[in-house]
Amino acid sequence: TSALSFTPMLCSQMLRLQKKQSKMFKTLYGPVQRWLDKLDAWYEKRINWAVRHRWTVMIGCVVLFVGSLGVAKIMGIKADFFPANDSGRVSANLELPIGTRVGKAEEIAKLLSDKWSKRYGHILRACNFRVGQAGDDNTFASLQSNGSHIISFNINLVPSDQREEGLAQICDEMREDCKAIPELAKYNVLLGGGGGGMGGQSTASFEIYGYDMNVTNDIANELANKLRENEMIGQVNISRSDDQPSLLIKFDRDKLAQQGLGLSAAATSVRNLITGSLMSYYREDGEEYDIKVRYEVAGRESIEDIENMLIPNGMGKNIKVRDIATVEESTIPPTIERKDRQRIVTVDAVLKDGYALSDGVEAGRAIYEAMTLPSGVNIQVAGSYEDQQESNRDLGTLGILIIILVFIVMAAQFESMTYPFIIMLSVP
Repeated sequence: TSALSFTPMLCSQMLRLQKKQSKMFKTLYGPVQRWLDKLDAWYEKRINWAVRHRWTVMIGCVVLFVGSLGVAKIMGIKADFFPANDSGRVSANLELPIGTRVGKAEEIAKLLSDKWSKRYGHILRACNFRVGQAGDDNTFASLQSNGSHIISFNINLVPSDQREEGLAQICDEMREDCKAIPELAKYNVLLGGGGGGMGGQSTASFEIYGYDMNVTNDIANELANKLRENEMIGQVNISRSDDQPSLLIKFDRDKLAQQGLGLSAAATSVRNLITGSLMSYYREDGEEYDIKVRYEVAGRESIEDIENMLIPNGMGKNIKVRDIATVEESTIPPTIERKDRQRIVTVDAVLKDGYALSDGVEAGRAIYEAMTLPSGVNIQVAGSYEDQQESNRDLGTLGILIIILVFIVMAAQFESMTYPFIIMLSVP
């Protein structure tokens, strides 16, 4: 009974509320409707004016379009291909001079690891590094850059929504730390880890074409050094690696003949002493392991070590390598890169946070256009910028096709060849 007694009161309140809403709607409806009527009239007067002044519209649109391009250039609108992807992962590959002992590399790695752990400890999930030469049985590591002088870092940070620092800013700070260590010959800090690729920091790439590797090496180093002086560049890498040191064993054919040895047999014997000779297998719990025999590390490091190695001659007696050969220091040239059947070396300039790809390209162009290049050598912009230009050309072609298709549809609808032009050009 008490519930029913409240029903008339509720109904009365709802009716009063409805009347207020109706009055408010009527109050607002009038001005809004008048405004919409004026807008329709204005549009109608406009798409009519455009028909009567079709040449004015067409010429004016062309002038506006060309003028907007000029204004965009004057205002310095910058262009990037892919924005940096903040995945929270960073990798760093650091190189000391070839021949540096492992202990020195490990010392520098611990120095950087402690510094980064202290600075980014509140956002750091993991900071691991690897130093040293991969073993012969470590196939995966041997495919990567490794050696006693190479340090590899893998760093993992908390997600971007849990930290104030951006990943690009952190990478720039790490590069400055590497730059402050004079012992480092090269360093490469990659945003996103792995090989960088799409989603990494903007990188301006310049390809140097030329047959003479010594000449292109000099040009690449000159370009790289000048790019490093620019404040917008965080790091510069040259794709061509340095010559690798090696020991060259030259056999004397006359001495080999006196010892009853052939060139192939002598070379195989020395190689087995250094890299190892498979002698047998060790089996345990269904697993099989190779047993290789070779000189220990301390006995195969220097020229003297190689010269004192013992190999059997044709009569079954052991002789020293120095009795049949001379051992010299030498170098192995780097792998030759080619593009379009031409030798190239690439210089990559990684831009700091806040700078666009177009900034780096303009800086690089200004440098190499001022250089005096020898005959047969030329430099081209490549990498992400080349992909960006190709994408822009494809988008331009697509835009033209879209305009043609829209024109065909409108021409068929209006049964006119001029109205579609007027309508389409009046939109801008």
